[in-house]
Amino acid sequence: MKKCTRLLKTSFTGQVHHVKTRVLAVSDLQLWNGTHFSVGYQLNTRSINTCTIKNEFQEGNPDYENLVALCMKGNVKEAVDILHGTYTKAGFNTYALLVRECANMRSIEQARRVHEHMNINGFQGHVFLGNNMIDMYIKCGSLQDACQVFDKMPHKSTVAWNAMISGYTRHDHNKEALKLFSQMLSEGTNLPDLFSFASALRACAGVKAIEEGKQVHGCFIKAGFEINVFVGSALVDMYAKCWCVENAREVFDKMSILDVVLWTSMIAGYVQNNQDGEALKLFRKMQRTDLKPNQYTFASILSACASIATLEEGRQTHANVIKTGYEGYNSVLSGLVNMYGKCRNIENAQKVFEKMSEHCVVSWTAMITGYEQNDYGEEALRLFCRMQQAGIKPNQFSFASAVGACARLAVLEQGKQVHSSILKNGYEKDIFVQTSLVVLYSKCGIIDDAHILFQQTSKRDVVSWNSMIVGYAQNGFYKETVQLFEEMQESGMKPNAVTFVGILSACSHAGLLNEGRYFFNSMIQDHGIEPTLGHYACMVDILGRAGCLSEAEDLIQGMPFQPDSLIWRTLLGACRMYGNVEIGKHSAERVLELEPEDDATYVLLSNIYAASGKWDDAEKVRDTMKAKRVKKEPGLSWIEVKSKVHSFVAGDKSHPQTEEIYAKLKSLTAQMKEAEYLLDKRVTYRHI
Repeated sequence: MKKCTRLLKTSFTGQVHHVKTRVLAVSDLQLWNGTHFSVGYQLNTRSINTCTIKNEFQEGNPDYENLVALCMKGNVKEAVDILHGTYTKAGFNTYALLVRECANMRSIEQARRVHEHMNINGFQGHVFLGNNMIDMYIKCGSLQDACQVFDKMPHKSTVAWNAMISGYTRHDHNKEALKLFSQMLSEGTNLPDLFSFASALRACAGVKAIEEGKQVHGCFIKAGFEINVFVGSALVDMYAKCWCVENAREVFDKMSILDVVLWTSMIAGYVQNNQDGEALKLFRKMQRTDLKPNQYTFASILSACASIATLEEGRQTHANVIKTGYEGYNSVLSGLVNMYGKCRNIENAQKVFEKMSEHCVVSWTAMITGYEQNDYGEEALRLFCRMQQAGIKPNQFSFASAVGACARLAVLEQGKQVHSSILKNGYEKDIFVQTSLVVLYSKCGIIDDAHILFQQTSKRDVVSWNSMIVGYAQNGFYKETVQLFEEMQESGMKPNAVTFVGILSACSHAGLLNEGRYFFNSMIQDHGIEPTLGHYACMVDILGRAGCLSEAEDLIQGMPFQPDSLIWRTLLGACRMYGNVEIGKHSAERVLELEPEDDATYVLLSNIYAASGKWDDAEKVRDTMKAKRVKKEPGLSWIEVKSKVHSFVAGDKSHPQTEEIYAKLKSLTAQMKEAEYLLDKRVTYRHI
């Protein structure tokens, strides 16, 4: 019997039971309550051929035959109607069949009707049917009914305990699952088996209960079980989800047999712990075995490729997906869309998305997020609307990306509309949504509303703190930025690299040189954070605004990595402001080495020469631009008024309200003259 259970073969289990019934009475509790007998049937509940038990099956009974036929067609309500109508001789087979079909159809109403009929006919204490009733109610989504059946069982088998523990875990009641597992151990009537331990480990993973997980692991070893792939994958998953990936790898390495589930569990564990490089290494090692990845393996690997933006690895994985025939799985395709989007290959992301035969909320969200993160804000919002028109209800991540797109475009009215939808759908307390809303209102200059939303955030992580700090910095509120930074530290939240980008930006906007130097040094010495390009760019801007151009140049040349064009362009802008030709020329040369067709650099350098009276040099810059066919892109400004975006270009007269606009400009110019405002010609662009 035990071998039958392990092999999960219903027909063989049935044969052994048939032999047993010839020797023992069916009422023999040792067999009837036996764990392995019950498990053997419970794991194969879809088969319509139920166990034939003598004196319970009435051959030729039309009610029973009609009932079976209806169940095979999925008409469970009509089958239960027969039970309550004319079929008075219902027995074990009838109830077992109906319980199974109610579970398969997830029909809670019919399940309760069958349960009622069983109680009337004296089957309420039946152990095997009780086990399946628990499973039925759990699949129908009623833990309360399942608990009532379990509590009333006079003889609880290990299968009943397992079904109840697993049911709690399946419905995310992990603490209750652990309590029940502890009760099972303390009562000692039924010893836990592999299924008990695996369910308990999954419950520990669900609530990140590492200490309880270690205790379950210890109990498993003390019970004398050998760790097989089933429990091994549960252990790896538990340790990984509890942020103990080293322990997970230790379990993985000790396994004598590794199947695809174990490999996938370990790879997913690395991804969950932000060790994407290790995940890719392990995947390559797996590929050298005879095992083939499944859809879950590919989904995890694509997530790793997306996190570290390794496009080449992502393309190779895509080819592997096609080769192994997994391109039809939604989880894999959504992973591909996400990977291409994060790797800034939006064209391929779009191709994969449009080729999908069916779109779920995950795939829609992946494409919307891809557009938003690649600065295709309008496309992101269009797709968000298209998603809703298709009848797909957005989730918290969909809303966060839509709000992010509104923030990038600075379209406040559309952002408010999305905010309204968020409130209607009940996602206003989600931390991802709250953080994106803080960013939206900050970027649109509505800093008071951003602050209110931040205050309403109940569980603040480092991202939510940073969003408000950066919001204050972008809007020029230096004091509020520093005050919030101090509150962040007092709350026990450790600042990260992004936090200091916000602090240094605030110093830059406020023109605070000494404070900028202090926070830059404090970041390194007090917080152990190594400066990134972003931090150096902020410091160069702070020094440049203060006129410390030589110090800024020395800082760039002393960086531990190669400066990018943004840093040199920042210094070039400061040189234009202070008319420093020598450093300006050097900065421009560095920018053009990295971006030979950058029109803004030519314009800045030409204006530096012109402001210094070096007209010949300015003319040479303009000649170089013509020779290289570099054209200055006109500057574009836009403003949103009553949900409509108005765009403006210098010298443009195509706007329908041109006369009113130029009349207003004339009025403002007159007011400037009256106020004796003098134009600083050092920073005036010459037309090229």
